Amino acid sequence: MISKGACLILFRAERFYPAVKLLNNRLRMTVDSELERHKAYEALLVDRDGYITEGSRSNVFFLSEDGVINTAPDNMVLSGITRQKVIEICTGENLELIFRAVRVNDLHRFRSVFITGTSPMVLPVYSIDKQCYNVKNPVVEQIRMKYSALVSHSIREYKASE
Repeated sequence: MISKGACLILFRAERFYPAVKLLNNRLRMTVDSELERHKAYEALLVDRDGYITEGSRSNVFFLSEDGVINTAPDNMVLSGITRQKVIEICTGENLELIFRAVRVNDLHRFRSVFITGTSPMVLPVYSIDKQCYNVKNPVVEQIRMKYSALVSHSIREYKASE
């Protein structure tokens, strides 16, 4: 999936307390049903104002034509460790990062998209509904490689401490 990218769908739902990891079985079952129906990997949550906040089990980053990376502000998402580390990588690599949610109507303005999470780590996105993106973006690959190296280093340190 790293080379081909993930297919995503939009799903109208929002978490009322995004910073708190709450189990919402009804939402999870509904999302899972839609993912299966559309043969998609992940669903991006869209709030009542038409902003994409996060994935149902991931965070999302959008790269514009001029190389600027957009992601929703922390108060709109469940900010996990993977998201935090990716933000640190972007900062360390001097990549321009803007904390602003993307509107559904603006999806066509971005050339590449990637999601982050414990399982997918840094995963390029091939499509969101019918809008397609470049999965071979060098910036996404740079972030993915840096994150993979960070994970490998962390595992080595953990094993050495046993």
